[in-house]
Amino acid sequence: MILWILLVMVCACLGSVAQVLMKRFPIDLSNLWNIGLYTAVGLYGVALVAYLFALRHLPVNVAYPLIALSYPLVLILSYLFLNEKVLWFNWLGAIVIIGGIYLMFLK
Repeated sequence: MILWILLVMVCACLGSVAQVLMKRFPIDLSNLWNIGLYTAVGLYGVALVAYLFALRHLPVNVAYPLIALSYPLVLILSYLFLNEKVLWFNWLGAIVIIGGIYLMFLK
């Protein structure tokens, strides 16, 4: 079960990286050969297939909350790679999300 949980966490990471790539390389109709955008779409595709595979082995009420890790991950990645301003309450919200996921996995 741990392997499948880790796979879902990798899916959240892939989706987060894809999100940042889409911001960094937005669609431009004058240049359709946008490798960054194609990479983002590809990462989303890989994440989708991996998530569907993990769902074969995990209950959805275990797998889906882990996807919420993408919110704090995007916050961190956008701060590091896009130089976006992140306020204290954004960090607080990320901590609340991580805490909520932790509480869902307490036994």
